[in-house]
This record gives sequence, C-alpha cells and structure tokens, in this order.
Amino acid sequence: MSGEDSSGQLGIFEIDVQTGYSKKLKTFGPDFDTIFWANWSPDKKKLYYRGRKLDEPIEKLPSILYVYDIESGREQELISHCLNPSLSPNGDWLAFTKVSWETLLDNLYVMPSSGGDPRKILTLGKNEAFSTTAWAPDGKSLVFAKYKDNINNKCSLWQISLDEEKPQKLGLEMNRLKHLSLHPDGQSMAFCSSTLSVDIWVMENFLPLIKKQ
Repeated sequence: MSGEDSSGQLGIFEIDVQTGYSKKLKTFGPDFDTIFWANWSPDKKKLYYRGRKLDEPIEKLPSILYVYDIESGREQELISHCLNPSLSPNGDWLAFTKVSWETLLDNLYVMPSSGGDPRKILTLGKNEAFSTTAWAPDGKSLVFAKYKDNINNKCSLWQISLDEEKPQKLGLEMNRLKHLSLHPDGQSMAFCSSTLSVDIWVMENFLPLIKKQ
C-alpha cells in the first residue's frame, strides 16, 4: 500500500496481514505529490505504481504509471495520464484506462508490463467513464465497472475478453463501485461501494452577543 510514515515521508509499504508489521519498500522525495496505487509483480522483484509529481505538465496529469526494479533501484515511466491500472495474474500485462484528448472518450488499454505500445480494448460512449478495472484469474479477460454522466450515479459491472469487441454485462449495479479485485478461484470478488450525501445544517445562537458601544 502507499502512505506516509510517522515523519510524513511518502512511501510504499508492505504489511503483514497476520501481524500488522509494516516494511517500507520505497520512499519518494518532495517532488512526488501522491501515490494512488501500488502492486507487486508476482515474483516480488518489481513494484508498479501510479503517482503524480508536483511539476508535471498538464498533458501528463492526473498521474503516471511507473515500474520500479527492487534490485537495481531503476525507475521507469510506462505511460502517462492513466487511471484504473491493473496488473495481470502472471505479471506480463497491465490494463489501464485513459481519456482521449481528441475525442474526450474513455478507453481501456492493455500493454506489456515491461513497457511497449498499448493496445486499445474498448472505447466507451459519450459521457461514460470507467470507475475500476480488474483481470480475470485466467488473464484472458477484464472485468470493469462504468458509469454515465456522474460517478455518483450507479456503476454497472461488465466483462470483456481480450479477443472480443463486445463486453458482457454481469448484472451488478452499485453506487460508486471502485477498487475491484477478483479472487483467484474466479468465484468471488471484493470491491468498494459508497453513497455521497450532502447535508445543510442551521446553527442558532452560537455567536457571542455584540455589546453596543
């Protein structure tokens, strides 16, 4: 996971789910603003993460996808202006979404995890956007959630094979469906869902009385 240590330094940490012990894997300097996502390669020799630097030009925002070699300490930029990254179960491929500057349409891509040219898998319609992506356990298809007009509307869950053009609707619809993760057995999944609400309150008689001069 990504976060800050007790001194406020941004980093990527490994947490033992049995003991709660945390180990820092990588630290970031003051030029990094945020790390949004982090993931091990299956052999634990590389870290993949999506981060944002303070001085990045607008065409690279909101963030860049990086790979970091643990042994050599080499950091490589893979793709800019991407969202919803997901590493395939075998570690060979990365899926991500990206909005086209020309059409303003949201697209789903797959690219080699070592770098290379992305391949477009799917383009959504007008006013549609992806909220999360995840690989199926066999690595032959992707599961994703999308919404229309506003993420506060219900997100619907879909699946698309890497060899097919038309996605299949899976039936699940929930508010703000994000952070999707499929179990290796292919029978269950974990995700987050939330509802955004806004309240207006009135506070009376909380200001001190103003004395007349």
